[in-house]
Amino acid sequence: MSIITIENDDQKIVSTNYWMSEYSRAGKIYCSINARAFRLLIPPRLESAILKEMRTGRYCIITRGEHRQFRREMTEFLFEDGSETPFSIHLSIEQTDRLLPASDAMRSDLTLTAWVPDYAGKPSCALAMPAKLRIAPLPCLKPWPEGGANDGH
Repeated sequence: MSIITIENDDQKIVSTNYWMSEYSRAGKIYCSINARAFRLLIPPRLESAILKEMRTGRYCIITRGEHRQFRREMTEFLFEDGSETPFSIHLSIEQTDRLLPASDAMRSDLTLTAWVPDYAGKPSCALAMPAKLRIAPLPCLKPWPEGGANDGH
């Protein structure tokens, strides 16, 4: 896969080549992390369906860990909506530009955003919500523990 480039302004994505990349053409979501924000870049062909599902969540629980079935490091994004079956996405480590250190586990002061191309192909933030990070074996698909560290929700 080609190298994804991203120009940042704190949590905002100023420019990226993602939508012209093999990742986007293959329909793969890509996660870029900057300034304590997990920024999901959404390929155009998945945009309407994925954003609709993401918007059901009140916040996103991000779990980093080894996937039991695939036996490799992955990241799970669970869009907590209070239901028994919240929407979730699993990304391989190759679909993420970096990982926050394990010392950031149980943080609840993070942000998740979803980015799509605007009419001119420039990054446009289509969704923003609070996020929480934990380390656990995947798939986890569990709610955030009540009374968890820094639990503000």
